[in-house]
Amino acid sequence: MALTENDVRGIADYARIALTDDELTEMTAYMNDAVAMLEPVLAYNLPDITPTFHPIGDLSNVMREDAQAPARDLSREAALGNAGATRDSSFRVPSILRETLRAGSDAAVAAIWRDAVAHKPQEHQMIEGTERFMSQIGG
Repeated sequence: MALTENDVRGIADYARIALTDDELTEMTAYMNDAVAMLEPVLAYNLPDITPTFHPIGDLSNVMREDAQAPARDLSREAALGNAGATRDSSFRVPSILRETLRAGSDAAVAAIWRDAVAHKPQEHQMIEGTERFMSQIGG
């Protein structure tokens, strides 16, 4: 199955990769070569082989129980002891978004949020939060 330039353009748009017409032609050829390398795998007749979805086969949950280990637990004071700043028994970290807005790039941040809303319209809570954010920054 060969990929068309339109297929590759769609993949590039989805991955947010801007391609010139020349790059699109080159990438289409490259991706078709990659797909062609996988074609010999389809020639194998393996009707009795169960597909493996994990390299260890029937591996199930290998996570340990989520149990407390009092000997390893840190007290809140010990955990916060080396923190640069704390508030209400929590770590306090600088706001990246606020710093971005202060730097004068509020239009760029607003555009990012608008773009996020456009690509995930089914996520109502995100949209509502984004709309509140946009109204606060004047977007």
